[in-house]
Amino acid sequence: MAAAPLQPVLESLGAELSAWGPPLDPQRPEGGPFVVQSFGETPAEYAAIKRHAGLFPVPGRTLLEVTGGDARDLLNRLATQDLLTPEDGAAVRTLFLGSRGLILADAFALLGEGRVLLDLDTHDAAETLGRLEAARFAEDVAFAAADPPRVPLMLLGPAAAAGLRAAGAEDAAALPPGRFAEATVAGHTLLVHRGTDAGVPSFRLHPTGAGAAAVFAALLAALGYAGEPADAADPAAAAARRRAGLRGRPVGWEAFNTARVEAGQPLFHLDYGPGNLVAEAQLVEEAVSFTKGCYPGQEAVARMKNLGHPKKLLVRLEVEEDDRLPSAGTEVLDPSDPGRVIGAVTSSTPSPLRGGRAVALAVVRWGRHKPGQEVRVAADAGLCAAVVQPLR
Repeated sequence: MAAAPLQPVLESLGAELSAWGPPLDPQRPEGGPFVVQSFGETPAEYAAIKRHAGLFPVPGRTLLEVTGGDARDLLNRLATQDLLTPEDGAAVRTLFLGSRGLILADAFALLGEGRVLLDLDTHDAAETLGRLEAARFAEDVAFAAADPPRVPLMLLGPAAAAGLRAAGAEDAAALPPGRFAEATVAGHTLLVHRGTDAGVPSFRLHPTGAGAAAVFAALLAALGYAGEPADAADPAAAAARRRAGLRGRPVGWEAFNTARVEAGQPLFHLDYGPGNLVAEAQLVEEAVSFTKGCYPGQEAVARMKNLGHPKKLLVRLEVEEDDRLPSAGTEVLDPSDPGRVIGAVTSSTPSPLRGGRAVALAVVRWGRHKPGQEVRVAADAGLCAAVVQPLR
């Protein structure tokens, strides 16, 4: 998220902002991207995601626009997923690979008539544009960052659809998973992509920069959240309004991260990245087609599927001791030989669903990936037991 379009409204709500990855322009680190760590009430924000609805300013996402009569055909020759067969309005998870099958970018392709929008990590946008340009020969196709620029938001939770309906976007609220459409909120047009995130229903929203603040405020009002300064003078009245409404609220990364690690949702550049094969990240079923034409890295993907298995695999770990939290990068060790490294933690969080005991995502060696196997991880200056669980 670039802070500028939403910064005033976020700061008025008590948002704690910090940098999200390296700055896009090293000469202007104040230009972002940024992440909202929290709005000062992480437990309540987490509860909103799990029970009601949370409005999350998504960090570090960019829309690229691919237009022209050959847009889908060119992208289909580069992507792991079939982008030719789906009807307009489909939102398809796809990957872009190098020749050895390593993941270069992870994107949602929003397929429209004569246009495809790629929703991907901001830090991958420039290189992805370069690869698209390099692949073009004589095709009728053009590439650019989406114009006007968009500000990514996510409305997620059991009451997310009800929140969209209350904001006037009734058709978008009825979208099935894997579809997108335009909607209007507070007089501003935005793209709405229905999915699942952090284990709950979600809508990925893309208002323009000019409309982002108005859309954000309108959605909060639709959720029954009133964060204006008057609440400080009458917190009881604010609480009563929330109880009478959908009980939604703005949520930050800390709450979202807890819910998504619990749900086994890995993220590119955090839990897997350019050094990983598709099978290692457990993305084959969701993001790969085995019936489409050729694409870079296809041979490596097919060989893995037909002849073997990856050397390592992304799994979920449940820590078996209270008040022990392994940090990202912590080694995963063989319990029978604590000096033998068998993997590494990629993300972790205390889990409210487990009474505060930690859950983590980790990449471990094949053979140590089976559910129920015990491992050791370092946490708080000592080793503790953890049990391997299915990723999802």
